[in-house]
Amino acid sequence: MTAWLGKGRRAGASLAGIALVALILVLVNVILAGTVLRLDLTQGREFTVSRATRQVLGELHDLVTITVYMSTDMPPQLATLRRQVADILEEYRSFGRGRVQVDFVDPAADPEVERRLQSLGIPQIMAQTIERDQLQVKNIYLGMAIAYLDRREVLPVIESTYNLEYDLTAAILKVSRDEDYTIGILGGPVALDMARDLSSLQQMLQKQYRVRSVSLGAGDEAIPDDIDVLLVAGPTDVPEAVKYRIDQFLMRGGQAVFLIDPIRLTEGGGLQAFPLQSGLEDLLAHYGVRVRQALVLDRALCSQASFSGGYIRYTLPYPYWPKTAPELHNQELPLTSKLESLVFPWVAPLELDVPIAPGDPLPRIRELQASDRRARAEMARGMGVEPPPEVGLAAESGAEADARPEGDAPAIGAAPLRADVLVRTSPAAWPITGRYDLNPQQPFIPGETGAQILAAALTGRFTSFYADRPIPEAATPPPDMAFGAAAEEAPLGESPETRILVVGNAQFVTDSFLGQFPANAVFLLNAVDWMTFGEQLIGIRSRGASERPLAQVSDGAKSRIKLAAILGAPLLIVLAGIARFSLRRRAWAAQEVAAREA
Repeated sequence: MTAWLGKGRRAGASLAGIALVALILVLVNVILAGTVLRLDLTQGREFTVSRATRQVLGELHDLVTITVYMSTDMPPQLATLRRQVADILEEYRSFGRGRVQVDFVDPAADPEVERRLQSLGIPQIMAQTIERDQLQVKNIYLGMAIAYLDRREVLPVIESTYNLEYDLTAAILKVSRDEDYTIGILGGPVALDMARDLSSLQQMLQKQYRVRSVSLGAGDEAIPDDIDVLLVAGPTDVPEAVKYRIDQFLMRGGQAVFLIDPIRLTEGGGLQAFPLQSGLEDLLAHYGVRVRQALVLDRALCSQASFSGGYIRYTLPYPYWPKTAPELHNQELPLTSKLESLVFPWVAPLELDVPIAPGDPLPRIRELQASDRRARAEMARGMGVEPPPEVGLAAESGAEADARPEGDAPAIGAAPLRADVLVRTSPAAWPITGRYDLNPQQPFIPGETGAQILAAALTGRFTSFYADRPIPEAATPPPDMAFGAAAEEAPLGESPETRILVVGNAQFVTDSFLGQFPANAVFLLNAVDWMTFGEQLIGIRSRGASERPLAQVSDGAKSRIKLAAILGAPLLIVLAGIARFSLRRRAWAAQEVAAREA
């Protein structure tokens, strides 16, 4: 009887415990209702709404209505898309704190909605599906409209959730801000045509900005006042008057991105190249950045390139296409901190004549070099031999020396200008000048090596290149208009706080290269975002946007990994055998003790 009562008490206690746990779970559910909790273990938290999105949603002053036009009857391959989109929008609704409304509408249920979608620009798309053992085509909708007050933005087709956060946050930012930014792409004295060479980049920019071509003719017209950022891609022999217009655009507070090609390839895709004069060398040097008439080669870290030889097509590492890695990027600026890899084909090195702000990857590169040297020296001593002499790596290249202010350079805060080094090559890179042999099968004998600067940004107050120079004749108004025009276009001698970005290459954002290296576009789009929105959108665009190359490993680390791979497996088997033998001995000993006691 006592045993039965004891079992009853234990059963009652167990039921009470289960009921208590259930009650706690219900209370937690009620308390956390409307709160989004998600465990995201990916590097960079790629499946969690970013801080930039939360900031944009937190700054909303009125209701944003997000209407998802998505068919209910979806093909099997798109069945999970609705749930994924709903999960993301639930986070937006939660972080919007009452200022984000989300609606799902099936256009097939209402013909009037289908007619309205035509005016919005949301198309009906065809998707293949297999039904009753037959391949069929189904018409579906996968669009989204974002409305704020009387402004509206549309995402015509949602193919996946890969870039949905960026597209959606950018759309919310676009409809909720009071002004639109305009990007001007310089036409005329440039080798790259916007329609022929930069169409992919133009389409990407148009998702967030107004984009227009800026043609200055002979320089008799100023750059329009509504241009916020001027993109100068592949300039060639820029006339003095056009250069004056660019200078005065910066003096008015405009911002500019200069992509300077050091060479021109022969027509027909041959491997012959000729030096290219942009006409902006002296202008940029006056501002504090010199584009060297040279090409950078890097045998240690370069991209693969494909070539044709007769009837044979082959692919091999091409040192003329330097490749970067995270440790070669400025990690203190969101512009580059989340990029994994960039490729710059036929790029010129830069030299800086202004103080460099913190964030330059050069100190980190030197630390990696020192660590590599120590590891190799330790391995050599362990083998009883002298450490190998250092060739090239310990020396500082001319580019590195020129890039660092020497002597009594003013502090960054006190200087009118400061430079941010954005991207460097590996320390095994070297520049070449003179005649360029682009043959991929040459031996590529290194010269003086060093981590070359490939991209840099200058921020501060610039002085006009024409402050002590005469205004070019083509930019001077005719005599009969001189009085009025002089009052209207008086040359400015100094700019307000503004920014320029310079890259020793323009080919890296052309259509032919963006297909191979999409992260290049992310870098340039980040730069434009940085100059307009600040840092709001950069962190979203860069998430999961690029390949992840293997980290550079020192020779010492490679040797240790090889040794571990050779000896590791046999050692693990031996240790497992010893452990099993030890456990069996303990079991035998326990059995013997039990037998003796019995």
